[in-house]
Amino acid sequence: MSSGPWLDKVRIITYNQGVQEDSWTLSKDIDIKQRFRQACCNQALRILRVSVYKSHALDSLSSQKANSSEAILSIAKTIVYHAYVVLECHSDSTKTKWISLEKNKDQILIQVFCNEHDVQVMLEGKRRSIDTTPKRLISDVSEKTTDDLRTFFLRKNLNRIPFNLKEGSCKKFAKDVFDFVARSRKYNYETDEMAAKGAGIGAGVGLVVGPTAGAAVGVTFALQGAAEGAVIGASMGPAGAALGAVIGLVAGIFGGGAVGAAAGAIIS
Repeated sequence: MSSGPWLDKVRIITYNQGVQEDSWTLSKDIDIKQRFRQACCNQALRILRVSVYKSHALDSLSSQKANSSEAILSIAKTIVYHAYVVLECHSDSTKTKWISLEKNKDQILIQVFCNEHDVQVMLEGKRRSIDTTPKRLISDVSEKTTDDLRTFFLRKNLNRIPFNLKEGSCKKFAKDVFDFVARSRKYNYETDEMAAKGAGIGAGVGLVVGPTAGAAVGVTFALQGAAEGAVIGASMGPAGAALGAVIGLVAGIFGGGAVGAAAGAIIS
């Protein structure tokens, strides 16, 4: 999957036993309508269940595995993610079909599979990027058909909305599809974004307050150590008092630094 400009296209891929079978990249509504129905065995499949899954954010950019630092990956896994929809479909004349719909940087991708495992982990014939297992965020039963979804998709021009992080993101696309197909539940991805903003603010405050608190504790210990060292050294005369103060100051700094670091780490 490339990460170029928005192509205003829909790519439909069908699989047979995990192997890519057919692939079409389409731009005209009539072609999208026909090929999507063809991918659904030329019939209106009943949608039994709809779910939203999350995978690594890099899935919205490329199906290739990326080389990034562990720190960046750790943050991305918990705060930033790629969202996509999975449908469990059935008809009286065909076996269960699993369909994924997602939006990436340049187009809409629709994939049709024969089993649940592949629809969760496969992306354009390969395993989704980064060694993580996609997680289901929300799920609901449905009373819609694939024909209903196709009509909604084209009527709302979902493939004409360029990718952007506000009204054209993968999460917004997943919400539009999920909320239409689901019988009663709604996918509120805004909650995740609020949590991400809160985490960012908390991290910023921690970076400022943590070291400051550590320094304050360290100074307190240093002064206390200097005073106690001076008192102990006073019994040895002025030279002893001075030496005791210095030793107490040094010991206080090291002791305070350790406690301060711990305090700072907790606050951060």
